[in-house]
Amino acid sequence: MAKSESKSRLNGLGASAVPPVDIEPLLEVNQRGIEAVAQANSHVLQNMARLNSEIFQFVSRRLEHDRKTAKEFAACSSPQEAYSVCGKFLESAMKQYSEEMGVITGLYTDQLRQTIEDTQHQLHEAVNSSVDAEKQSSS
Repeated sequence: MAKSESKSRLNGLGASAVPPVDIEPLLEVNQRGIEAVAQANSHVLQNMARLNSEIFQFVSRRLEHDRKTAKEFAACSSPQEAYSVCGKFLESAMKQYSEEMGVITGLYTDQLRQTIEDTQHQLHEAVNSSVDAEKQSSS
């Protein structure tokens, strides 16, 4: 059998044996998926901006505290005063870093919660879109 004869037989069989596929529902579901990813990315970027802002503000506060302590340290007239300034500085720094870690952990927790909610919502939407598309195609 020649190649061209074989091809025409397959094309003839393929055209009659395979029913046409309506890809419109598939395109609609895919569009919803793209929208879902874009929305989730938007939330992630907003949360990252909040986190970066918090870190920047913390660093600014810490630098101001460091500057103030350096002035106090320079004004010390005895080793005991210097020791006291260093002790207060370390105590204050540890407290501030500890508190900031709590703030950052809270921001991360909020971001994780938001991501989980977005994912659940988008999965729910995708499933509903698929079910609706299936119902429409079978009607």
